Amino acid sequence: MDIIGKFENDYILEKVLGEGTSSRVFLAKKDKQLFAIKVYKANYIESFSGMIASEVGIHQGLDNKFIIRLLNATASGKIELACGKELDNVVATVYEFA
Repeated sequence: MDIIGKFENDYILEKVLGEGTSSRVFLAKKDKQLFAIKVYKANYIESFSGMIASEVGIHQGLDNKFIIRLLNATASGKIELACGKELDNVVATVYEFA
């Protein structure tokens, strides 16, 4: 499998799981564990930063075995793409992968 890049130097981005209007979700690996990383698109962040903050706040408060856990959220993440391009100040959330 080709590597797309790295997120925060810890997570290896392996492939795109899906994409919507607001974000792209990557399958990532760290220490042999799988994660889903949701990276918000820049044009969406500018218009909907309050909604993103609300979504993260609500999700952090949930504790249910039927809901995927939010593990981390950042507004200043960094992605290093395999082609050498770097993306700074990335807004992203990290979820367990099930």
